[in-house]
Amino acid sequence: QVYTDEKGTAILADLQTYERTILIVDMESLIDISLQPEEEIKKVVLRPGTIRTVDLKFIHKGAVEGKIANPEGKRLFGYQITAVDAEKKEIAQTFADLDGYFILDGIPYGTYNIIISKEGNVLTELVDVKVDDVAVYLEEDIVVDTDAINFFEDIDTENETNRFVEEHEKGYNSDEYLNNTFPIDVE
Repeated sequence: QVYTDEKGTAILADLQTYERTILIVDMESLIDISLQPEEEIKKVVLRPGTIRTVDLKFIHKGAVEGKIANPEGKRLFGYQITAVDAEKKEIAQTFADLDGYFILDGIPYGTYNIIISKEGNVLTELVDVKVDDVAVYLEEDIVVDTDAINFFEDIDTENETNRFVEEHEKGYNSDEYLNNTFPIDVE
């Protein structure tokens, strides 16, 4: 274990050559809790008689915290919450807990869209949420349109109905087998 000096420099000696050395930053030793290494670990392989300089880039990261609810104020759980950047790249993802509460953690400072979805169906999106602190708390509940939820449930029901019709036409039904209610011929 090696500590950096006041300039942020550390000298590692007596490392094995031709073997991978893994450098890890002790997060508890950092004074600023929002400052985190861009890469969690850094791997280097040393050659005999060489001196190697390794730069560890640090960036500020924060979290977005909030709650989701339906229009009547009932908290919703199990919904997927995703932070995406301007290029629609997923930065962080989590799920709402039993109280509708969520934390998207480890998000680099910047501006993101927060997408609420259920079973792959996007229900609502918050645009231009700015992460510029250790924790950004969304004061108001994110209201999820229950009509949209019912719309997707209706689609699922319609798909299920179509599946059962197709299975019936083929002469079998998966629910009969799952519930052990299919007829058995005994000889």
